[in-house]
Amino acid sequence: NTARSKGNDAAVMSDLDGARTQAQIFYGDNGNSYVGVCAEATIAKQIAAAEEANGTGAVVCNPAATAYAISAALVTTPGTYYCVDSLGTATTSASALGTATTCG
Repeated sequence: NTARSKGNDAAVMSDLDGARTQAQIFYGDNGNSYVGVCAEATIAKQIAAAEEANGTGAVVCNPAATAYAISAALVTTPGTYYCVDSLGTATTSASALGTATTCG
């Protein structure tokens, strides 16, 4: 149902927004590097929660030394993704993240 789908999308966005905040803390605590950010315990839990909320497991996390991006499929509109990155971006897109370390 539409209300449930919108609730799932809100959960995905909230999880990824939380991961973005945690990634900034990780960066400062790890010598100004995002290497390993996707495996950090709190971020890994937020990614798992987003995967559960969207029901597809389609969450992509791409780290590099100086940048990262995390993207998840949304439920309400198939083929739409929510993406957060190290530039502070938080946006929806019709394109999958692929291997990029910035949102769109």
